[in-house]
Amino acid sequence: MNNATYFLNQTQYDWLAHKLPEPVIKTKHVTPNNELLNSILFVLKTGCRWMDIPSSVCSHNYSSCWRQLNYWRKCGRLKLVWQCVLVLLDRQGTLDLSLGNLDGDSEPIPNF
Repeated sequence: MNNATYFLNQTQYDWLAHKLPEPVIKTKHVTPNNELLNSILFVLKTGCRWMDIPSSVCSHNYSSCWRQLNYWRKCGRLKLVWQCVLVLLDRQGTLDLSLGNLDGDSEPIPNF
């Protein structure tokens, strides 16, 4: 499925959607990762509230996005994918650690 991707190119988007597990729920309809990923990335990138995701970004209920992200976190896959991305960026030489972010405040990292 080709979705409009706002923060990643299509290859990165597809890779990420396939690395994260789909919840196993037998009683409810489960929305696939690739249908929720843009909305989740939007909230993580902008810091907006889940209920403020624009309808142009998410055609599903915002609670579905939150539940999916929470599922990835609980099963430990979100941390593993994040670590994998950091390793890939480091190998490519594109990981820039010159700027740190703590509590939304960006500060240059001092050289020791």
